[in-house]
Amino acid sequence: MTMRHLARGVVAAFACWATFGGCAARPNPEVSPSAGPSAEWVIVRATGGIAALEVVRSIEFSPGGRARWTAFTRRLCGASAECPAFDSATGPLPAAAVARVQAAVREARVASLDPDYGIGPGADRMSTEVSVRIEGQTHRTVGDESTWPLSVQRMVETVSEVVMQARQGAQRERDRIFHASQALHPSSPANSAR
Repeated sequence: MTMRHLARGVVAAFACWATFGGCAARPNPEVSPSAGPSAEWVIVRATGGIAALEVVRSIEFSPGGRARWTAFTRRLCGASAECPAFDSATGPLPAAAVARVQAAVREARVASLDPDYGIGPGADRMSTEVSVRIEGQTHRTVGDESTWPLSVQRMVETVSEVVMQARQGAQRERDRIFHASQALHPSSPANSAR
C-alpha cells in the first residue's frame, strides 16, 4: 500500500465520519446481481475523485430476456465501512438497450483485457473497475479513460448512457402517473399546496 492509498483511506474515513457520524460495516465490496446463476451482467464502479465518491451503474440480463439496470452514488468511507447511498434507483431494461450493451461488451473483448491499466495523472481522477459476467465467466479490469483501450471506454460510456436513458424514462413515467392522479383528485393535499 502506497502513502497515496493510505492518505485516501484516511481522508475517506474522516469524510464519512464527519458527514454521516460514522458508517456501517461493509458486507461485501462486490455489487451482487440478483438475476440468478445463469445471468450475465456488466458493473461499472468508479471511485475516488476530488469528491471521494463511489458511482455504480450496472446492467443484468438473463437468458429468459429479463433485464434490469441499477444506479447508485455514495461517498467513500474507506475499506471497512460503507456509507449510505444518497442517490439510487433501479428498473427494467428494454431488449434494445440490452442488445446495445451486449454489442459493446463483444467489441471490448473483455476476456483478453489486462486486469489493471492503472489510472492517469491528476488529483481528480476516478479509478473505474469494470466487471463483466458473460458466457459463465467473470472478467474484471481497472483503469480510466486515459489508460484503457478505446473499446473499453466505449463499453463504459454505453452502460452509463443506457442507464441514464432508462432512468429518465422511468422518471417521465412516474411524472405522468402523478399528473394523471392529480387530475383525478383535484382536491388532494398535493394540489392544494400549489
